[in-house]
Amino acid sequence: MKEIELEIGFSTPAFLGNASQNSQWRTPPFKALLRQWWRIVKAKKVNYDHKQLLEEENKLFGQAADANATSSKIRIRLTNWDKGTGSQWIPDKKFKHPNVPAQVGSELYLGYGPLTYQNGGTSLSTARNVFIRPETETAKLWLGFPDNYQQEIQETVQLMNWFGTIGSRSRNSWGSLNLKSDNFQLPELVAENLNDFCRPLASCFENEWAHAIGSDGNPLVWRTAEKSNWHDALLDIATLKADFRTRFEFKSAESGKGRDWKPQELIEERHIISYPVTHHNVEGLRREARLANQIRFKVEKTAGGQYRAVIVHLPCKAPIDGFVNKLDRQNQKRFRDYEKTVWPVIHKILDEKASRLK
Repeated sequence: MKEIELEIGFSTPAFLGNASQNSQWRTPPFKALLRQWWRIVKAKKVNYDHKQLLEEENKLFGQAADANATSSKIRIRLTNWDKGTGSQWIPDKKFKHPNVPAQVGSELYLGYGPLTYQNGGTSLSTARNVFIRPETETAKLWLGFPDNYQQEIQETVQLMNWFGTIGSRSRNSWGSLNLKSDNFQLPELVAENLNDFCRPLASCFENEWAHAIGSDGNPLVWRTAEKSNWHDALLDIATLKADFRTRFEFKSAESGKGRDWKPQELIEERHIISYPVTHHNVEGLRREARLANQIRFKVEKTAGGQYRAVIVHLPCKAPIDGFVNKLDRQNQKRFRDYEKTVWPVIHKILDEKASRLK
């Protein structure tokens, strides 16, 4: 059996939920994260065949089937299962959101749910009264696995270190991992190290699940300028995210509130980025319909002690079942057409506002 031991810290607060929705070090979220990035490692090797990938995934991670249940070949341990000690939220920095008259708290914008608006500012939600502090709270994670999986697990850990986030609102960079290891070399994030995990953008839209880092000739990965603290890095993320979302202005009026609520008839470009959009629900899609943003953010801490955002696009086709097929035929065509045109515009905005990975 091969082993990897990792020291885990965070570059931003982590909202890891236990049964009481309080932040606590636990192994299940880390195993789920390992599984998520292992799929990116393995997908190309099975020619992006989801059925074959599932078979391989069940062999490695196990499955809870009635007749064919198997145990996981991966062993995972944490040195402690302590609760987070963060209980006070310092005021966040505000920014001008194009669609909101007053300035918006950058951290509230990125972390609404575990964070809330109270007494004129951003505070920790009463439903989640602790968080894991960045930098000061760490744990060691031990991984054990069969020898023949060594390369795959090492590559998975590399991706976790480069892009991994965990916990509530993790796609917006909360719970940004900061990994160290004495028995495993973690390589630098440079474009050439991503070749085996990239796929051309148009090909990515052949599959309905995240399976590769997109490429338009270069990896769809960006970095923002270095900042002296994680608060400023989050301010950059909030500003950037609001910018590329609001570049797509709605042509339809707001759909109203409360009893006056009425869905709009046509899908628009902004809906491609994520769904729902406040006051702009679409006919045929229930209010609980969800489409997650494919652009993911992480805050990394540099060797020099600075902080910057890493932005990665994991493109995939929006699911037919449960989303696209809920739309009428006209809107289904509009959605698929916009899927091809919206993302390159966002990439161009990111090229203007951040630095493409080289």
